[in-house]
Amino acid sequence: MKQAVAMMMGAALAAGLVLAGAQTASAEPAHTDSDIGTYTTHQVINKTSKHTYNTGQRLSYCDVSRTGATCTISKTASATRSIAVDLGITRSEVAGSLNISASSSVAIAVSCTSPKLNAGERWSAYPNGTAFTYNVRSTTYRDTGVVISGPTTSGKLHAFSPDGGIHCQ
Repeated sequence: MKQAVAMMMGAALAAGLVLAGAQTASAEPAHTDSDIGTYTTHQVINKTSKHTYNTGQRLSYCDVSRTGATCTISKTASATRSIAVDLGITRSEVAGSLNISASSSVAIAVSCTSPKLNAGERWSAYPNGTAFTYNVRSTTYRDTGVVISGPTTSGKLHAFSPDGGIHCQ
């Protein structure tokens, strides 16, 4: 009987040590916040577009000095493709979402002749293209998929993509 009790106590003691060891090992976290990665997603939302011309981007102009005269604009100019960004989204990401090029300019052959103008009037050429308005939504996640920030939505943003055509007025 003494031998059986001694064996049970030895087994219990061994089990206690194993449990104590297991408790000590499990008391340490598997990882800390500093070693978990994060990633951010961006979406272009609330997109609208319309074909228009950009009066903020005059390509060229001519003036007449006498009433009844006409003038002609004829040159190659560069029109700027503007793409607004916010909340960490890149120009390329926005361009891809809007299905436009991310390049910053477009070469345009400008050629137009004015009607008869009054003395001192100006005839101007502007790029045709598509004007966009949109918002950007940004959400940051832990690698585990848990949202840690957002979603955050930007204010209204704008882009203009020249299509190679011109508007003269």
